[in-house]
Amino acid sequence: MEAAGYKSDDATNHKWRHSFASNLIRSGVGPKIVQQLMRHEDVRQTLDTYSHLLQDDLEKALNKK
Repeated sequence: MEAAGYKSDDATNHKWRHSFASNLIRSGVGPKIVQQLMRHEDVRQTLDTYSHLLQDDLEKALNKK
């Protein structure tokens, strides 16, 4: 991590999991697949946690010049 320019305490399991799920969603992987990979009991947990990413990406795309 330090060789890549990150502090070693920035590398937490939570951050890796969040990045993993975020990248799957941004790549177009369906929510049910992300749910299974994240081992969430209910797809609503997955959507409640990560669906904001879709809105953020939409707003960024619309605001590009």
